[in-house]
Amino acid sequence: MAAKDKKRIKRQIEELPGPGQKHSVIHVMRSDAGWAVKREGAGRATRIFKTREEATEAAQKWVHESLPGELIIHHPDGTVQERHFFEKAKTD
Repeated sequence: MAAKDKKRIKRQIEELPGPGQKHSVIHVMRSDAGWAVKREGAGRATRIFKTREEATEAAQKWVHESLPGELIIHHPDGTVQERHFFEKAKTD
């Protein structure tokens, strides 16, 4: 495994929510009708978009509305391409 990949994986693990902390998980994945945005565990897609870029933009907005959250973007073949973790801003 390349050093770049190891750093990315380490960063992703560090950004995971702590024990007992719930977070929403939203997937962007290819569907027969285009690109679907689907909340993990849901039976159906929340919405279908023509392009992956449109779907990703909408999914990012939805994740930010329900922080903490995770956005998982899939390749057309269904494998995971990217994972992004988002947290609430810490207030003092």
